[in-house]
Amino acid sequence: MELFLDKSSPTAALHSLMACLSLTAQKGYKRIGKIDVKGAFIQTEMEGPPVFIQCDKNLTRLIVDVLPGIKKFVTKRGTLYCQLLKALYGCVQASKLWYNKLTRFLRDEGYEHSPTDPCIMRKLVGDEVFLLVIYVDDILVLAPEQEIDRLQQAFVKQFHWITMEIGSAHSYLGM
Repeated sequence: MELFLDKSSPTAALHSLMACLSLTAQKGYKRIGKIDVKGAFIQTEMEGPPVFIQCDKNLTRLIVDVLPGIKKFVTKRGTLYCQLLKALYGCVQASKLWYNKLTRFLRDEGYEHSPTDPCIMRKLVGDEVFLLVIYVDDILVLAPEQEIDRLQQAFVKQFHWITMEIGSAHSYLGM
């Protein structure tokens, strides 16, 4: 039996990205946004069965220096076991937990998954189509500037530490 059944996170397909960029060009958007959520995994709560890590001797010493009451839990080998409350980079399920948290937030903001790609989120407002392309913690925002500004404020409120670029050219996925 596998411990983590649903552990992978989808990423946007290249053909989906190109289709979204084509639609953006057709709509005549001159500027687009790119959001990078800093520390995305560490902002994500662990879910499912508890996950424990063993801290090595050096890390254990640092933890005990900061929290002396923890010393009684140090093993005979000088290590410490800790339960993860937040996803850490390198955890099997971290990217899937982040993806779930991000898409819940985006659905609350009025976006829905594209029926053809789970990493394309769209929002229909009148005859306008706003598109988000998700690649882990990098989100390309293909929308009018007022929606880009609104999303920036919502992201800062929800995730606190983001970087956002707004312009006519961006590096995205190495392109």
